[in-house]
Amino acid sequence: MMRQPLSLRFQLLLWLIAPLLAINVIAIADTWKSARNQADEILDRVLAGSVLAIADRVIISETGDLEVDIPYVALEMLTSSSQDRVFYRIDREDGEFVTGYKALQAVSEDPPRPGTMVFGNASYQGAAIRFARRDGAVSTGSRSVGFQVTVAETTTAREKLANSLLYSSLIRQALLLAIAPILVWWGVARALAPLYALRDAIGRRSPGDLRPIAHDVPQEMQGMLEATNGFLARLRSALEAMRHFAGNASHQLRTPLAIVRTNLALAQRTQSLDEARQLAAQADEAVAGAERTLAQLLVLARVDETASQKIAKIPTDIAVLVRDLAAEVAPGAARKGTDLGYDGPDNLTAAVEPVLLREALRNLLDNAIRYGGKHATLRVIEGPADCIIEIEDDGEGLPDAMLEHAGERFFRPLRKNGRSERDGAGLGLAIAREIAELHGGRFGTGHAPRGGLIVRVSLPLQSN
Repeated sequence: MMRQPLSLRFQLLLWLIAPLLAINVIAIADTWKSARNQADEILDRVLAGSVLAIADRVIISETGDLEVDIPYVALEMLTSSSQDRVFYRIDREDGEFVTGYKALQAVSEDPPRPGTMVFGNASYQGAAIRFARRDGAVSTGSRSVGFQVTVAETTTAREKLANSLLYSSLIRQALLLAIAPILVWWGVARALAPLYALRDAIGRRSPGDLRPIAHDVPQEMQGMLEATNGFLARLRSALEAMRHFAGNASHQLRTPLAIVRTNLALAQRTQSLDEARQLAAQADEAVAGAERTLAQLLVLARVDETASQKIAKIPTDIAVLVRDLAAEVAPGAARKGTDLGYDGPDNLTAAVEPVLLREALRNLLDNAIRYGGKHATLRVIEGPADCIIEIEDDGEGLPDAMLEHAGERFFRPLRKNGRSERDGAGLGLAIAREIAELHGGRFGTGHAPRGGLIVRVSLPLQSN
């Protein structure tokens, strides 16, 4: 069973919220790091103040030793409600311990430079500590003694401050994550509103309404709307071709079918076998005419369908195609008293749709054999840019007034003797003309030198 795809709205929501969640995870990690840095920056200032306050109280005694009057206020300002513990140590520059917590060993990554403050993290008595260390010197005028002051405190206050900063950021991000899906859902709904409006507009149309859809859509949907309108145009063209075919078929087949029914009814009443055979032959001729008309209508329906698209042209040897067609039709033409010949080069290539071109020439040959005289010539001429195919007969031809209408659908011209072509549907020349135009070529008729009719089809040698 084919799985039902997720709705477009849900997919957009998923693709928008999932990256937002990933970004928030990264932001939380960055916020935690930033909170720790901010806590260290704030409390390191207090720690540095304690170091400076103690360093200012270092003096040289009368015996030459270092003495320190520890200002306990400097240490008390490090204590807080978190009950952090504070440690200190003072050493001579040669490393001799002076006072403080002797076990306190605060080693920084970078050794301190005189006059600079160094901060670092270490461990003391099983607790994590943050320390500050500064080198200084005290002078009596005759000599100078260097010393080092280290002050450390446990990190409980720092962790609480960092956690407080982190929690406030987490609350804001949690509110954002809670509101974001609602805003995204609303925004996606607003963005998809034109799509829903287009759906409703199409849904309100009647089944037979195939007009182009004129609707304001976003730029991203313009291509889909153009493709839909293109499909509707092709569908409308196909349906019109079907309606034309159905209407033409019903109109053209009504007369031969009526003849068949009439002749069958007369054949049932007659007592003469010869008369019955004559009526059956007339009915058979009417059926053959109907079959020929139906075949031509099918070709026209195919031409109408192909006209809405670009035909697939392939390089074809026109001379070989015309010669083969002449050889195929020649026996039937001979039986009807027409001598069919070919005149032209051995080879001439042009880009055409060979099936349609063959059908067009076949209809022209049928007309030449049916209405021409005793001779018909199928001729191929190579022009500068065109391949010209001519069908010439020595029959009665057409009056001048009829030539300009030759090639119109269902046009049955009157011959020079006034006789109408009532046994045809008036489609042979129309098929040839429309197929020629479909190839980007031209169709024309004229008087043959021997008094008959000449039909000319010109096709471009190069594909358009």
